[in-house]
Amino acid sequence: MLTADMVRARRKGDTLTLAPLIPAGPKGELVRAELLALAERTLAALRERVGHVREDVDAALGGLVVRAALKKVAAGLAKLALDACEFDADAGDDARSLRSELFAEAAAARMAASSQQDFSEARVLAACAARHGCSPAELRARLYADLRGQNVLRSGPAMSAAHLLDAYELGQAQAVLLRATEVRVIVSDTHAQTLRYLFQKLKFHGLLHEITALPAVDGTDAPTSEAPRKTARKRGKTSAPKGGAALAATRYAITLSGPLSLFQASTKYGLALALTLPALRACASFELEADVLWGPNRDRLRFTLSGGRDLLLAGGGDGSAEALAPAGRPEVDALLEAFTKLDGPWQAARSGEVLNVPGLGVCVPDLTFTHRDTGHVTHLEVLGFWSRDAVFRRVELIEAGLDAPMIIAVPARLRVSEEVLDDDLPGALYVFKSVLSRKAILERLDALHRPG
Repeated sequence: MLTADMVRARRKGDTLTLAPLIPAGPKGELVRAELLALAERTLAALRERVGHVREDVDAALGGLVVRAALKKVAAGLAKLALDACEFDADAGDDARSLRSELFAEAAAARMAASSQQDFSEARVLAACAARHGCSPAELRARLYADLRGQNVLRSGPAMSAAHLLDAYELGQAQAVLLRATEVRVIVSDTHAQTLRYLFQKLKFHGLLHEITALPAVDGTDAPTSEAPRKTARKRGKTSAPKGGAALAATRYAITLSGPLSLFQASTKYGLALALTLPALRACASFELEADVLWGPNRDRLRFTLSGGRDLLLAGGGDGSAEALAPAGRPEVDALLEAFTKLDGPWQAARSGEVLNVPGLGVCVPDLTFTHRDTGHVTHLEVLGFWSRDAVFRRVELIEAGLDAPMIIAVPARLRVSEEVLDDDLPGALYVFKSVLSRKAILERLDALHRPG
């Protein structure tokens, strides 16, 4: 991840934008060639120093000659390339205990030195090395192996210069979003699977978010379903077809809380927010606006960004929307596996639904349960790093009426009672601590099973 000093940002009034990395016009090709050459030199410097300590690697990167205007870019490329490298893990306790042993032995040898036998550093080092089954030179290297500068580069970055350059452009926007208080996005795509991938990413990273369906550009609703429009509107349901087939344009407004809006700013949350940007870029188009605190004085500015259809950086290695698979959360994966092993009436599968109640918003179930005998369907949504308000919005969706019952799994730390939902409503709350209980989910599935 880039740091703020590596970002080429422009401020105009209260608006913050990213300076174009490659200018438009005939000069653009020359600049792109220069940047690709710089990226290639950065990658080559690392690959040539596999087996060297980090101090040598840093010195090699610092020795790359670049013109002043590209200093920030060079620093950013080096940071991202280093992030893609593999260094030896810290030796930690090993190195500390080795130093303690050697220094104690050296002190004792110095005290015992006499006119007949002077103190010899080489002799002490050789004796200690022999006990540890290595040469004196290897012992010296192991003495300070816990220091960052002595970590050994084991493998260089496995990426092309073009990919590194693209990663820098993405990294700039991510670095700005780390300083956001709120992010607002309008996203549009004709592939339901791409939209579902984005929504699942938001949930996977536990982001505080709210999704609202918008009318299509021509002013008509555009449900992401092969079912007739009338049915989709009536039931508040949009269903993704298998394989993410192209459908009528679908637009959503997404509001996300930024890391600096939390009661206590969270670096982990900020990183999670930044990591969702590739999923946004995978959509056909997006328009992002964020309130950020920028600069040493933490000035409140409005950051804007737009783009779309960057499948390679989003994770679709073959450049297709179909290559994007929904992200799985560990607790949801564990529950799905538990149901897969169970020979019971309920069959569990990852959900392909996007449930929408006009005027109230959208929710994206994690799992869908189908009764083997009756075909009765019940959805499950697992809330993560969310607020209590998000729980009550889900309650409103259930009260408004969805086409199938819904179980909402809520972390206990949100301090929400399971009694919030009335028994006669087609839904249930399940408060859990850390692990989703198969037994508890089964009880709620059976309670909501009302065939006919």
